[in-house]
Amino acid sequence: MPSFFDHTNYLNTLFPLNNAVEQYFADIVFDGDLNRVIYSSNAYAFRKRSSRSKTTTNNYNADNLRFPFINYYVTDISNTPTRKYMSNIVNLEGIYVPDTGKKIQVVPVQIQYESTIFVKRFDDLSLVLSKFLKENSNETILKPSVTYNGTDITFDAYLGYNFNFNTDYNETDWLNFNEIHTIGLNFVFDSAFLYINDEPVSITEEIIFNFLSAKDGYSGELTDLSPLDYKILLTEYFSS
Repeated sequence: MPSFFDHTNYLNTLFPLNNAVEQYFADIVFDGDLNRVIYSSNAYAFRKRSSRSKTTTNNYNADNLRFPFINYYVTDISNTPTRKYMSNIVNLEGIYVPDTGKKIQVVPVQIQYESTIFVKRFDDLSLVLSKFLKENSNETILKPSVTYNGTDITFDAYLGYNFNFNTDYNETDWLNFNEIHTIGLNFVFDSAFLYINDEPVSITEEIIFNFLSAKDGYSGELTDLSPLDYKILLTEYFSS
């Protein structure tokens, strides 16, 4: 369905950030396997995981959910990041980026996510937790990028965690019966929204293609599609 709004000059920094989040989680826990990272709320994680497995969405089981996996989902966006780097000049007038010949307005934001890791073995759970505790002991900065007139523009995203070991979940009885363990891994990013007032700004076609190519259900569908189709598929992935 086409959007009611004009997105021509909207610089969507959420999608490249989400791309970077997926790659980060895949690299830390799953040896780079993006198929074990899904964009879904906690409440619909099993349905989304099962549907990507080409099974009936209301008939999931411990096999077709293919543990382990992690879900994540944007739950809140505010203009009150922990890092106070707000500048009224940068907000109103923008930062001049020489390679683009344009000024880009920057608005600091905090983006909150909910997330749960699901594993079948308790020792796997302990290993995963130890990995993220180590990550949390150091500052993690992701550097997503967008493109404008062929120039890549990189912005920083500072990561913070909120752990909950063996978190409560709305499928608790089913999880206990199947001896499935969980870690609540809610997290936030202090980052920025970027604004420009004339020509389109977007994620590079290469980034979108590589991301979707690594996902079951998309990889075989991309060969004959146009770059616009890539963007539509990415929007659907982060909107469903």
